[in-house]
Amino acid sequence: MGRRRLGLEPNAYIVVRSIDAGSTERAAGSAVWWRYVPTPDATTPLAERLSAIANRFAGKVGFYIRHLGTGDLLVHDEQAWFPTASVIKLPLLSAFSAYVERGGASWDERVTVTEQQVVGGSGLLQHLARPHTVSLSDVAWYALCLSDNVATNLFITRVGGVRAVNRLLERYVGDGIKLLSPAMARCDRSTRSMGEATAAGIGAFLERLAAGEAPGASRLLDIAAHQVYGTMIPRYLPEPGSSSRVRRICNKTGFLPGIRGDAAVVETCDGSMVMAAFTDLPASCAVHEDPGEPLIANLAAVAFRDWFDPQRGAKREGAASTS
Repeated sequence: MGRRRLGLEPNAYIVVRSIDAGSTERAAGSAVWWRYVPTPDATTPLAERLSAIANRFAGKVGFYIRHLGTGDLLVHDEQAWFPTASVIKLPLLSAFSAYVERGGASWDERVTVTEQQVVGGSGLLQHLARPHTVSLSDVAWYALCLSDNVATNLFITRVGGVRAVNRLLERYVGDGIKLLSPAMARCDRSTRSMGEATAAGIGAFLERLAAGEAPGASRLLDIAAHQVYGTMIPRYLPEPGSSSRVRRICNKTGFLPGIRGDAAVVETCDGSMVMAAFTDLPASCAVHEDPGEPLIANLAAVAFRDWFDPQRGAKREGAASTS
């Protein structure tokens, strides 16, 4: 299964405004107004262009984007806590990798999915005949590649629950990342998401993942490179392959009503970048096609083109020499 790509052009982004926003089109069935606004001119400094995109969003936006070759860092509200939705499944699997490395479990171990473990939402295991036995190695593919909620909960249970996972996250993965509940848990109605994190926390974890320093780095990057959802960070980036300078995009998305997030390691022939981004819309602005998706996609595209597009780099150098 390939990544989903949508047809919006990367030279525009969706802005959500209130009803008095002027000459805009109203989103059907909602009190939200949408319009497309061109991204700032390419001669504007990159940080200013990204901030301009983020500041036109009606809700909260946080991002952390680093060029791993130069060390350049671009941030916006990176220390604020955001609901992660399924983005937390990537650091969760790193925490479980640390658990395996210390003898707590084996990737070859087989677990059985029973009727009592089935939850809804994303994933495939809930639809397979039960009882169903699968290796933990394969469960990792379900959890990351298909964002499978049943698979994710198998890891949480195997470690010993939410508190045990958080101890592993804090000790081996990094700060700014917290698991709140199993996937699709109904025990706490005030919990909007199974996890919360800061863009800086996820971004720092991604840097360690890209460097091979985070637990399970090689395995997790290999799986995330086959992740099927491509509507955010990968959306406007070149398709990885022999005809592209992009080697692979290893990402994990998160989707919930009013919540969008994505975390990625983007590897190119000219270096790599990591990006963590979250958006959070007020409940009154929630719409079916969340504008956080194209916003995150455009943040990624603008940064990527500035750093890794040779033609754009040549144009910037030419403009600087004539100024």
